[in-house]
Amino acid sequence: ISAVNLLLEKYTFLLSTTKRSTEEINRFRLIFPMSHRLKLSTIDYAKYMTNVYKWLPFPVDTATKDSARKWESYPGKYLYNQGELIDATLFIPETKKSNDINNSSLSAKGVSNLEKWFLTNTIEGNRANHLYRYGMIMIDAGYALDVIKSSITSMNQSLESPLDSQQIQNSILYSLNKKYQERGNDAK
Repeated sequence: ISAVNLLLEKYTFLLSTTKRSTEEINRFRLIFPMSHRLKLSTIDYAKYMTNVYKWLPFPVDTATKDSARKWESYPGKYLYNQGELIDATLFIPETKKSNDINNSSLSAKGVSNLEKWFLTNTIEGNRANHLYRYGMIMIDAGYALDVIKSSITSMNQSLESPLDSQQIQNSILYSLNKKYQERGNDAK
């Protein structure tokens, strides 16, 4: 849940835990208010949701694209985040915007949704912060330190304007190493 909150902090959303959520396995629902009200057929709704799933940086329950499905509410934990509304027009099926997102060069490279998310949202001015966040998500997921270091270095090289290796080593990897040691991770 903390990783999702970190990744989506820019957007307005409601996160609610489900009945089956535990400390080890977080299960939750995300509700995003959108920028536009859309009226979609059942088929277009399913395609729309598929486009949203491709955009999100983490795996989701794809059964939720069934517009007829009803969800039982549960008095779990609620997390509200105030940010910008997601542009609903980005995901309308068979439009230029959705085709651009689905056919981006990042999709062709075969990178994961999480990597794609960071590469798309990392710009000059926030590169170090985003690389650090990416590393923290990997620490939270239990990856080995050498895998994290390799992934950070690789992602940095994929940026349009990469940070120099000295800054990566002396700042980002140094901080991640300290956090990793503090948490005493069991590596994947």
